[in-house]
Amino acid sequence: MEPRVWFAHFWGVTKFLVICAFYAHVVNGDHSPFTRYYKPGDLILGGLFSFYREVNGTCSALNTLRHTFGRIEAMIYAIEKINNDSNILQNVTLGYSIYDDCGQESFGLASSLHMLGLHDTCDARTNEPPIVGIIGPEYTKVTIAANHLFSFYEVPHISASASSDELSDRTRFPYFSRLVPSDNFQIGAIIDIIEHFKWKYVSAVYSNEDYGEHGIGELIDRSLKNDKFCLGATVAISESATRSEVDRAIRQISRRADVEVIVLFSLPGIAQKFLDGMARADLIGKYTMICSDAIIALRSNQVYFNQLKGSILINPYSSQRLPYFDKHINEVGKAAMDDINSTNNTFIRALVNGCNGQNKNRNESEKMCAELNQTQLTDYSLRTWAAIVIDAVNVIAHALNSTRSEKTDGVNLYNQILNTSFYGERGLIKFMENGDFPGSYIIENIVQDGDKCTSRVVGRWDTQNETRLSFTGDVQWPFDHDPIAICSQPCPAGMVMKEHGDNPLCCWECFECLDYQITSDNGTMCLECPDFYWPDTARTKCELVDPKFMRIGDPAAVFFILLSTLGLIISVLTSVVYIYHRNHTLIKASGREVMCIIMIGVVLSYIMVFFFVSEPKNGVCGVARVGLIMSFTWTYAPLLVKVFRINRIFHSAQKSPQKPKYIETSYQILFSIFLISFQVSSYLLPSVRDLCFRCCDA
Repeated sequence: MEPRVWFAHFWGVTKFLVICAFYAHVVNGDHSPFTRYYKPGDLILGGLFSFYREVNGTCSALNTLRHTFGRIEAMIYAIEKINNDSNILQNVTLGYSIYDDCGQESFGLASSLHMLGLHDTCDARTNEPPIVGIIGPEYTKVTIAANHLFSFYEVPHISASASSDELSDRTRFPYFSRLVPSDNFQIGAIIDIIEHFKWKYVSAVYSNEDYGEHGIGELIDRSLKNDKFCLGATVAISESATRSEVDRAIRQISRRADVEVIVLFSLPGIAQKFLDGMARADLIGKYTMICSDAIIALRSNQVYFNQLKGSILINPYSSQRLPYFDKHINEVGKAAMDDINSTNNTFIRALVNGCNGQNKNRNESEKMCAELNQTQLTDYSLRTWAAIVIDAVNVIAHALNSTRSEKTDGVNLYNQILNTSFYGERGLIKFMENGDFPGSYIIENIVQDGDKCTSRVVGRWDTQNETRLSFTGDVQWPFDHDPIAICSQPCPAGMVMKEHGDNPLCCWECFECLDYQITSDNGTMCLECPDFYWPDTARTKCELVDPKFMRIGDPAAVFFILLSTLGLIISVLTSVVYIYHRNHTLIKASGREVMCIIMIGVVLSYIMVFFFVSEPKNGVCGVARVGLIMSFTWTYAPLLVKVFRINRIFHSAQKSPQKPKYIETSYQILFSIFLISFQVSSYLLPSVRDLCFRCCDA
């Protein structure tokens, strides 16, 4: 069976099960199963918006005004403006068929089936023109679910806010385009911000769904290839997360005191859960956050927006106001509140009826009234929430106008959409080859403004600029210092890093090198200094040691010279007297020959002092080293022989009157010369000699 035929059969079964099951699921809610606003025309544009949101399994909770009739009215306003413009789509009237998708896959898929007239199992509409293009859905998860249906029936759809990089795949999403940059660009902007402020180690919180998972997954992949920063604690929070689960995630984030930067890549509802948990842990104001584009929705909730004070906001939209549309919203809202019959807009009527008490949930009724009352404020503005929808409608209108001479099918229309280029409400509107919008973001800083927080533009990120990221203003942090974002403190001088943990690039322990070692350029190894070199103060290089020695003019040297001279004079005089009385009985009995050798050693000892206080040179150093050994050996070797001879004489006399062998004078001289020669020759062996003379090579 051909894939297309198989797919048709598959959808034939699926649409029946989805629609009928969905009717059974939502029919008991506070509103009709499929909220729809329809106006006939020659060509029909579809719209999928999140008017309601799911709470406790039912789509009964009203979304914020910007998600409710703000975007819906922007689509209607743009279509009516095109219908009144004689320069585009002449003799063609655009109609619309707008549905609520509740921000959920199942509800969005069911609404899509209704919109395309594929619900013949329950409530067929055969007289309506087919849908030629669709604005929406807003959420990535709904877009992915509805895409298979739109792609099969070749219906182009333009999203105003779905930014997941997963949607950039033309093979999976062949008729999809969007007027917001892909999250690939957004991750690039976040990384450039991290690198700009030289943060080395940041935490991340993301929503456990397509938008958050793909965004943070891309950030993790790029951080592994980046040698400038690391991701620390990375935690996911789901829509169904309990308070204890959120608190556990926050404890994981707050373990490190040296990490004050968090990447918040989350849907608004999950971000609210996270901020609630931060408030419970008394951590509000102790972190600065880099917020993804979805967090922009928290502007409508001042309580949560205030908690983001000092954070950075990635805004893919310009902040330009549309005064003419703000005035239109003000008039529509006021007219509907004065007389509900003044509008046929199903969504506005639902708001007014809910405000008038027809909603069973009192909190929701109060919320609806509050939302409507906002439109009456003089400074009220939908800003880009309206501009992006108006631009999306104009894209399809321009594409339809360009294909009027051709067959208006989905393939031709989508190709024309990709080739459409014009200046819209937000500047140049132009698509990339895969239907993505070029990467361009406004960098905003959330700051205190009186008793509330607002955002101000501090920079811009644009792929078309050479530097991409540029800051035009100073960022105000939530504390009185620049945010700290490190895993380990730099090692002090003389210490090296030993990697540990899951992020060896950013996390390490410090170990001290030995006194004669320096640290390598990357601070990971201890290196020994060569001979005659010593580490500098920073312990990063070896410096030649400046030789220090005792000079003849030094007081200590003078003292030693005088003392040695005196000793030398006494020794020489003693030797002269000893030689002069060499035949005296007492001198003969003392062993005059051996005593002469000892006297030579004593004289050498005094002479060596003059070499030690002289400037070190090769010859001087060599004589000093060898002479010191010789003088001591020349003194103690004969003395050892003499003591040994006396010991043998007395020890032998106790046993026998016979004179011991080898006690004659000649033997004493021979033994003394042997000991002296052995000591000196062993010292002068090549290996030992080299060791001793190294100091003289400097």
